[in-house]
Amino acid sequence: SIGEGRALIAVVSAFEAAQLASVNKETRIIGILQTKTSSFLATHASTDLRLLQGPVAIDRTAMGASYLMYAASEVGLNEKNYTITYTSSPREQLDSLVSGRVAAAVLEPPFAFEARQRGIHLIPLSDYLGSGAETVLIGRRDRLAEQADGVIRLLRALDKAISWMYEPENRRELTNLITSEYNVQQETADFVYESLIWQAHVYSVASPYEPHVLDRTNGWLAKTGTSLKNEHFDLSYMKQARSRQ
Repeated sequence: SIGEGRALIAVVSAFEAAQLASVNKETRIIGILQTKTSSFLATHASTDLRLLQGPVAIDRTAMGASYLMYAASEVGLNEKNYTITYTSSPREQLDSLVSGRVAAAVLEPPFAFEARQRGIHLIPLSDYLGSGAETVLIGRRDRLAEQADGVIRLLRALDKAISWMYEPENRRELTNLITSEYNVQQETADFVYESLIWQAHVYSVASPYEPHVLDRTNGWLAKTGTSLKNEHFDLSYMKQARSRQ
C-alpha cells in the first residue's frame, strides 16, 4: 500500500522497512514507534539463555530467528547448541513447546503469558537486544510532502497517546482497552502492561535517532541480509509535531 501510494503511513518492523526501502527509494522512516522487542524466549529448561540447547520454534513470518541469534551471540552461546524449527503460526509454536517437540520458542504476548501459565520460563529478549528501531512509521516521500499537515497532526496525537500510556493513573483504562481490543482476559492484559509498558518501556516517546540505535538495529538485520541507512530516515515531521505541542 505504501509503495503504490494507497496508504499515507504504515507501522512496520525494521525488517519490512529495510526490504521496502531496498526496492522503493521513495520510502522514508518518519518515526520510531517501538524501541525494544516485545519477544520472549520461552523455555522449559532455565531462565539462563546461555544454557539453551535443542530445537527452537520460530514463527516464519517474524524476526524471531534474527533476535535469537543476536541475543545468543551477546552471551557467547554457540549457534551449534540449538537449531531453528520454523512454524506457520504462534499457536503452533506454543503447542510444539508444550508438547515437548521443541526445547524453546520465541513468543510474543499473549502467547508468552499462556506459556508462563503452563509453568514455562520466560526470558525477555529485550534484555539482550537493547534499544533500536524495532517498529517504525514509514511513508512515501512524495505522499508525505503532499499531506504534511495531516502527517504532523497524526504524529502529535500518537506522541500524546504513548505518553498517556506511561502515566500510572491510566493503567486500568489501558488494560481495559487491551482486553476489549485483543479479546483477552484481564490477567493477560495485566501481563502485557507489566512486561511491555511498565518494565520494558518498549514504546518510544522520543523517537531516538542516534548512531547506536541504527547500529543495534542493523546488528539484528545482518542476520536477514538487509540493513537500514541514514538516508532512509526523515524525522523532520516528528520534530515539527513536537514543536507545535
